[in-house]
Amino acid sequence: MALHMWRAAISTALRAGSLARASSAVASSAYVAAARPLTMSSAKVFTLAGARFASSSPVLRQAAANAVDEIGPSVDKSKLNKTERRLYDAMQLCWHSSRGDINALRALVSHGVDINAADYDARSALHLAASEGRLEAVKFLVKNGAAVNVTDRFGSSPVLDSIKGQHPETTKYLLGHGAVLDQIVAASDMCAAAAENDLVTVKAFLDSGVSVNVCDYDARTPLHLAAANGHAGMVELLLDAGADLEAKDRFDGTPVTDASRSDNNQVLEMLTKARDSGHTAAPRAPLEKLSGSNPAQEEHMNAVAQMLYEQGVFRASLIRSELSHYYDKLELHRMYFNRFTPEEVVGHVQGYVAAKRLAAQSGSAEAIKLNMENESSAFYLSAARQDAREETEQRLETYIKQLSETRSNPVYSVSHFTSKGTAVPYGSARLGLYVVDMEDHKPCAMEDTELTKIASKHFLRETAPKLLPRYQSIIDAAVKRMSPVIEVHPRRGHDGSIPLLVAARPLSHNTSLADISKLIFASNLVCERKLVESFANGIAVYTLYIGGEASDAAVKELADLISLQLTMPVSPHLSPYFLQGQISAREYAYISAVTKYVSYFSPATVVDYQALLDVETDPVKRRRLLGVGKHLRASQFSEPAVVKTIVRNFQLFKSIFGAFDARFNPAVAATPSAEEIAALEERIASEASVGDEQHILSETLEFNSSVVKTNFYKTRRAAVSFRLNPQFLSDYSHMFPDIPYGIIMSMANDFHGFHVRFRDVARGGVRLIKSRDEAAYAKNYEALFVENYNLAHTQNLKNKDIPEFGSKGTILLGQDRQAQPELKFRKYISSVLDVIIDDESILDYHGQPEVLFLGPDEHTADLMEWACLYAKHRGYPYWKAFTTGKPPSIGGIPHDTYGMTTRSVHKFVTEALADAGIDESTVTKVQTGGPDGDLGSNEILISKDITKAIVDGSGVLYDPNGLDRTELERLARGRLMGEAFDQSKLSEGGFFVNVDDTDVTLPNGEKVRAGDAFRNGFHLHPLFEADLFVPCGGRPESINASNVASVFKEDGTPRFKYLVEGANLFVTPEARTILEDGGVVVFKDASTNKGGVTSSSKEVLAALTLDDEEFDKLMCVKDPDNVPEFYDTYATQIQDLVEENARLEYRALVKEHAAGRGRRTELTDVLSSKINVLVDAIEDSDLFENHAIRDPMLARCVPPILIEHVGSVQALVDRLPEAYAKAMFSSSLASYYVYTSGIATNEFSFFDFVRKVIGDE
Repeated sequence: MALHMWRAAISTALRAGSLARASSAVASSAYVAAARPLTMSSAKVFTLAGARFASSSPVLRQAAANAVDEIGPSVDKSKLNKTERRLYDAMQLCWHSSRGDINALRALVSHGVDINAADYDARSALHLAASEGRLEAVKFLVKNGAAVNVTDRFGSSPVLDSIKGQHPETTKYLLGHGAVLDQIVAASDMCAAAAENDLVTVKAFLDSGVSVNVCDYDARTPLHLAAANGHAGMVELLLDAGADLEAKDRFDGTPVTDASRSDNNQVLEMLTKARDSGHTAAPRAPLEKLSGSNPAQEEHMNAVAQMLYEQGVFRASLIRSELSHYYDKLELHRMYFNRFTPEEVVGHVQGYVAAKRLAAQSGSAEAIKLNMENESSAFYLSAARQDAREETEQRLETYIKQLSETRSNPVYSVSHFTSKGTAVPYGSARLGLYVVDMEDHKPCAMEDTELTKIASKHFLRETAPKLLPRYQSIIDAAVKRMSPVIEVHPRRGHDGSIPLLVAARPLSHNTSLADISKLIFASNLVCERKLVESFANGIAVYTLYIGGEASDAAVKELADLISLQLTMPVSPHLSPYFLQGQISAREYAYISAVTKYVSYFSPATVVDYQALLDVETDPVKRRRLLGVGKHLRASQFSEPAVVKTIVRNFQLFKSIFGAFDARFNPAVAATPSAEEIAALEERIASEASVGDEQHILSETLEFNSSVVKTNFYKTRRAAVSFRLNPQFLSDYSHMFPDIPYGIIMSMANDFHGFHVRFRDVARGGVRLIKSRDEAAYAKNYEALFVENYNLAHTQNLKNKDIPEFGSKGTILLGQDRQAQPELKFRKYISSVLDVIIDDESILDYHGQPEVLFLGPDEHTADLMEWACLYAKHRGYPYWKAFTTGKPPSIGGIPHDTYGMTTRSVHKFVTEALADAGIDESTVTKVQTGGPDGDLGSNEILISKDITKAIVDGSGVLYDPNGLDRTELERLARGRLMGEAFDQSKLSEGGFFVNVDDTDVTLPNGEKVRAGDAFRNGFHLHPLFEADLFVPCGGRPESINASNVASVFKEDGTPRFKYLVEGANLFVTPEARTILEDGGVVVFKDASTNKGGVTSSSKEVLAALTLDDEEFDKLMCVKDPDNVPEFYDTYATQIQDLVEENARLEYRALVKEHAAGRGRRTELTDVLSSKINVLVDAIEDSDLFENHAIRDPMLARCVPPILIEHVGSVQALVDRLPEAYAKAMFSSSLASYYVYTSGIATNEFSFFDFVRKVIGDE
């Protein structure tokens, strides 16, 4: 029989559970093998077979003997390797021990054979001697150093083999010489013997000190099994020994229950009689002190054992066996036992035992999986495989997120350990263990760093003192930076592991542990310990212990990739390719960026759509088509579409990325040549499918050339940003008629956004865009860049009479990352500064200094102070002017406090009413934007009208007779929403409908099903009627071509005579045209609400003019009750400038409209464009050098007190950046000329105007 056939026969027999068949197979092979010299492979097989079955089969013993007899003379031990020699020695020891051949044993020992040598089943010579009852051989082996408590791979010891072999003298000798009977292993055999009615074996166990109430894995005692099988004699023996009649197994069954269920009436009668006669159970088996392989953990282990014992859930034997495996065989890192108290480990062990039982019942003993979660902690077990690890960590993160949403200021810790040993005896799978602890904490500022103030009680209690300085250091660094702090600890752990620390702010309470684990796995590294500690200041510290076999270079590369991944979006479409190693982490990040670029900057290429767009000339229909194009583009160039294209063209994509890497990676810095780019274009044309695939890849290549600066390769970054050259937009003039000066695209894993500016010196607000639900997010995503562009373009028109051209920033919060908007703003600002500040680590193809100023917008008003001080921290030279709208304490001039924006809006109202001869106090008004906002509150406080309706974030407030003005002013001063209005002050017919209301009946009988829908459309409702409409808030395009008809009554007359736009883009251009043609006097936002930008411009001016000491003294309000005189005067003079500029523009618009040169709203753009074109012409001239024209033009746009302070206009110019001074002069001259001279002028008119100004006529 061939050797492999022999092995197959043994395997089949064992699977069939037949010892006789296995024995026959071995014997048959032995006799065949005896006819020829045996090879060592055959010897190994016979050693295995003989050792495994010698104690139970004479046939098998003879087979092994034949094998040994044949091997003896034919094997030259000098030719055997170490493993073969050990097997050979073990084979002879085991054989002679089983025969009790003392002389042979003595000879082997004298020749240096290891007396503890074991066979394949880890059975020693003492096992074989004890199992056969060879007392003299046992004595010889013990006296010569044989280990008495050694166990084979089945968990059996020599003394247990002796008991099962029914050799009492041998058993007695072994117990008297240090042998300890393993209760759990003995329990299994004793229970089996009871089930088989083996009275002799059971009695032997009892005589050897095994408790009569031991139990098996199902908690079934010998009495359970004897009763279930109807063994009356065995039941009598067990009852006499004190068996417990009330013992319950895992199924809550007692021995009586088992006897009754099995219809064993005789046994049932015996048990019932014993119970009724007051049978007394033997005392519970005592819990002996446990000893483990690690003496340092023994105290911990025994404390856990005692607690488990006192709980009474587990029997002593089970406790001993389970803790032996948990503490010794699992080989968990010692940090686990240092980190968790015995009380905590008790729960872990209970969960572990339960998980093992569940796995065993499922038919797969190694498929251990456990999720235990409550309101403050969680415990997870899983196999230590990547798929199981990923599933567990995703569940863990979901648990943390959901639990955090129910708490005010939670902090948490996560501990992950992977066992070195197997999860179950004789298995192969290792165990992954996760523990989460969460507790509430007092609120802390984001800047707080003191551990005792920001750390959880659990952290302070369990963290080793020597580790506290490490945590303190990295937290101090993390608070000062918006980018993740990643440090590779210089000293390896005692196990050779490399500690890698990552400090970052959690993403909506998401630890990102699963993402980091994916990256470690994809990097072919091992991390068997992970710790996450969150702190009350928003910082989370991840400590990753990378396996000792990793090189320092590999860990550093991992650190760089973690930094990149923490700042990039997580894509379910890309992740599989990353985990499979098809794309690198940098390629992953690059594709994420390209996806955004393609989806936002690719026009819809559907043929029929393009044909319609090319021929449509009607502006209203064309705008509707562009709206359709946004939807088509979002579908046609979605992330899945881009990823699919890249996957189908992997090699081509990698070449395109290689070109990007060569251009921007400082380690490469080799910009691809024109020939190399052309070659890539040819490959796209020849290799990619015609249509969308070629377009996507071409756009990807265009992205490379459009980027002029990026922090992609910067080690420290909070988000990835790209400074784009906007010239690529020239191909899409139907979407973007004017090319901006610069575009910055910023993205992270919790937001993405843009910044668009139309000149180098530019300023505009930055807004956070939140999404209430998935549909709102999809809509916001689709429109993000177009809205950003339009807002910046509007700002550009609005900024016509100040030096800063228009800009705007947008930050769209991730769909499931709506929490912590401040954090997203900070990361956005950090990434923008990365690409405007000189940095040697960033390759710069723009090559010019960048001057950028930001202002407040939706949800960012309270963040301007931080941004200003952060710009100072980053070394931005114009940090004092970097943000406007900051608090007075650092030089800000609040628009709301001084009503700057409202002053210009209301100036248009009062001028229009004055021209019509109308008393403002008699005018009815409706308003969007409530008393809680800047515009809304100041509009209420500054006006004298009869306000009928206010629509705000809380709902709709309406009174047909006019809302009580005293009550409105109370709300405005307190910045309270409409829901705070005292409804007892509403007249008949008045109401308030909250956005959360449902099924409301209005006083007029109208039914309102949903309050939020009613609020969103009330500006189109018939009740929304008045003389004047001032939108002070609301989403862009609230009135558009598709709904503007609702603004008109059935007879065609409009529901309001005047519309003065306070909110930006509230009305679309098409709707404005329809409104004006329908008889509404409309003044556009770019004209009306520029008071805020004017004030902000003067705030920038003061910051640029004054040095740090002057600025602190004159412009910083340290005490609100003691405002510096300079500051107060400066703010008042700005108010005067705001109103004067508004008056000038109003008069210019009225004059041009009266002259028949267009609609008022169109004239706003014409006026702005005329001024902006003239600004460019002036800047290109040498007029700035002519002080006779320069000085009066600068004086007219500068608050007089600032010139007085510096001494002269020339001194002012000397203090300012030259570009800013020229821009200020150009805008002042151009706006003043156009406002006073009109738009129908020429170069000669301008020349004449300049002569008049300088007095040279």
